Amino acid sequence: MPDLVSLPLPTLKRLPRYLALLREKGLRGEGWISSEAMGRQLGLTAIQVRKDLALTGAPASPRRGFRVEETARLLGELVGVNGLTEVFLIGAGPRGEAVCRDGSLGRRGFKVAAVFDPSPEGAAELVCGLRVLPLAELPALAHRMRVRLALLAVGESKFPGCAKLAAEAGIRGLVNLSGESLEEVEGLVILNEDIGFQLASVKRELEKRLRPPVGRASARIGIAPGPAGPAEAEDGPQEGEAR
Repeated sequence: MPDLVSLPLPTLKRLPRYLALLREKGLRGEGWISSEAMGRQLGLTAIQVRKDLALTGAPASPRRGFRVEETARLLGELVGVNGLTEVFLIGAGPRGEAVCRDGSLGRRGFKVAAVFDPSPEGAAELVCGLRVLPLAELPALAHRMRVRLALLAVGESKFPGCAKLAAEAGIRGLVNLSGESLEEVEGLVILNEDIGFQLASVKRELEKRLRPPVGRASARIGIAPGPAGPAEAEDGPQEGEAR
């Protein structure tokens, strides 16, 4: 079984999607699924699917693809053994409470196992239905529960060094929801969720779709066609010739 820290970050992000699809196929009684079928349903190429699952050690048949039950079990073990099913939430403020209302966690097979805050006395008594714990308790609990993934909903400006503390506690993957940039920490995979960047990407895509084709735009504003090129002038009728 591979070490998750050694897997590329994009592959790590896609693992829950593969697992959810395989479980859905298993419930329908399907025995095999091809990389092409998985790619179509997940918006990926078949090559990408094969590369990702090869990194996890999932065996494949050249003609039939992947065994649904076996591959789902392998990915489930990979996720569970490495503590990716249960996650820690760091930050019990409004961002942390919003995380608890995000139903995608449960749909992807994750659940918040504990909530920590640098100032628990100022936080709500319960977040995600859990008592808010002091951040100082994170290391001991991470080692005892073998949790390796965390959501960061508090910025470094409020608690400097929280990412480093998480890494020292054994956390290996961190999704940064704080809106503040985090410096790289050795041994810690950090994914910065940037809402501004995502909005800018959507805006660019929207503008691209709404932009009229070049030919139509030229006709609409009355742009005359340019002068004939050299070949056109030579091949076309000359002055005094029949037209």
